[in-house]
Amino acid sequence: MDDLWNKKDRENAIMLQATDMQTSYIENLGNGRFAIKPLPIAAQTAPVYGMMAEDINGDGNLDLLMVGNDYGMEPYSGRHDAFNGLCLQGDGKGNFCTLPLQKSGFFVKGDAKGLALLHSAKNEDLVIATQNQDSVMMYSKSSMPDKEDAKWISLKADDYCATILYKNNKTRKLEFYYGSTYLSQSTRKILMDKEVVKLTITNFKGVKREIIR
Repeated sequence: MDDLWNKKDRENAIMLQATDMQTSYIENLGNGRFAIKPLPIAAQTAPVYGMMAEDINGDGNLDLLMVGNDYGMEPYSGRHDAFNGLCLQGDGKGNFCTLPLQKSGFFVKGDAKGLALLHSAKNEDLVIATQNQDSVMMYSKSSMPDKEDAKWISLKADDYCATILYKNNKTRKLEFYYGSTYLSQSTRKILMDKEVVKLTITNFKGVKREIIR
C-alpha cells in the first residue's frame, strides 16, 4: 500500500474492518431491532452464494437450501471449495439443524452460484442450482402436496407480499421478489395447500385482495 499512498495521504482515510464473516440468520424483532445468530458449522465451510427458504420436508416450517464455493480466488489462497450444498431443517422458531446428505439428497459440489424454484407444467416445484462452467442441477421435492388438495396461485406483476392464514389460526407473511440469488429468478406462484384457509395478497400500491379456499 505504501507504493500507492504514502503515510501522509492516508492520515484522513476512512478505515473499515470486517469483524463477522459467518453465514448467519438475522431475525427481525420489530421496532427497528434485529438479532443475529450464526447458522450451523456446516454452513461456514465456504462462501454461500445461493440460498432459498422453502418447506422442504412438509412439516409446515421453512427450511434452508444453500449452494456456494468460490473458484475465482488468487492462487495464494486457493479455491474455497469445501461446500457440497446444504439443507438446514428449521423448527419455525429461528433454529436450524443440518440435514445429512443421505436424508436431504441435495448435493451440489461445484462452483455453485444461483438457486431458484421453478414451477413445472406438471404442477411440481423444481429446485434449480447453477454451477459456474459446469452442469445445471435439478431437484424435486419428495413430499409434494396432494394435487387434489393443492392450488397454485399465479401472482400478478405488481404483487408484493401475502399473509397466509392456516387452519390452526397461525399466520405467516411471505414477500415476493424480482430477482433472487446471483441473477436467478424463481417462478412467481404461491401454493395453497389443504392447511391454508385464506391468502391476503398486497400489491406495491397497498391494494389487497383475498383468496379464500
